[in-house]
Amino acid sequence: MTARDQRPLRVSEVVREAAGIVDPSDTLAKVGDLERWFEDDDDPVRAVPNFERRIAGAIDDIDPEGDEPGLAVAAAVAIYLATEPRHLPDDAETIIEQAVRFQFQRDVPDSVADWLAGRS
Repeated sequence: MTARDQRPLRVSEVVREAAGIVDPSDTLAKVGDLERWFEDDDDPVRAVPNFERRIAGAIDDIDPEGDEPGLAVAAAVAIYLATEPRHLPDDAETIIEQAVRFQFQRDVPDSVADWLAGRS
């Protein structure tokens, strides 16, 4: 994403990129809902106090039962991308792997682990 080099990343850009990484075929409705939730949020992601909480609030509204692991992964990727990692991998699978590790450390929910395993 060339915007990384030119100007501060916007919340909408980070969430859109995360959605595209997790659901490139645009088949997960709740991931699309997350993208739409933030589509007009032009705040620079670094200026948002507690970005993780903002994402969590949206996730709670979109999926109150917490039964969509793809949405949890998209949130993890958005939070990871918001950190603006210095060496962002080129491939989606590595980004997802690093984001899940960053978000959940060693406590990956079973539903997320199963969802990830089903992608291969």
